[in-house]
Formats: sequence, structure tokens, C-alpha cells
Amino acid sequence: SLSSGISPSRLSRKDAGEVNKEHQLITQRLQIEPVWSEVAHDAGYRALLEWKWKNLAGRTNAMTASGIGGSKAVARAEAAIKMLHQTGLQAAIDPQHRAEATAIKEALL
Repeated sequence: SLSSGISPSRLSRKDAGEVNKEHQLITQRLQIEPVWSEVAHDAGYRALLEWKWKNLAGRTNAMTASGIGGSKAVARAEAAIKMLHQTGLQAAIDPQHRAEATAIKEALL
């Protein structure tokens, strides 16, 4: 158990890369400006993601999410997953199910 009480990510680097690509496409499509920062953590890295966007009334809105992983890419992917869940843009997908889907996709290629 880590001192922070947060378990390390179960995402593979490959799955983290896919999540990060999905996140980039979504933020570009929705014209959201993501702001990232990473700091060292017991498990590797902690990434903080902040989304900023203007609503229909022209007011700026912001949301934040954080993630922890053994690499910056995995920590970013964990933060992106949390943000996408918080905003309702993506359903929760268990890391094990994501890994199984990746394995099936690769077997078909």
C-alpha cells in the first residue's frame, strides 16, 4: 500500500497511449484547452489535468482531475479517464476490460 492510499494504475503503456489519443481528439473536437502538470509521486508520477472552456453565455468554466501512474503517460491517462467520466463523455471502463479489448483488436489485425 502506498503512503497516499492510492493504488498504482493497472493501465498498460499501450492502453494509456490509446486513452491519451482519445482524450486529445475529444478536447480538440470540443474546443477545450487542457492544461497538464506532473509531479513525482511514490508510485511514479501524479498528473493534474485542468479543462477550461466557455459556456454558451461566454463564461469560463473549469474542471480538474488527477491520476497516478508509473510513467507520465500512464498518470495522464488515468487523469484523462477520470475527467471523461466526470463530464459524462465516456463510460467507466475497467482497466482489465480495456486490456482484453486491446488484445482482441490486435489478434484481429
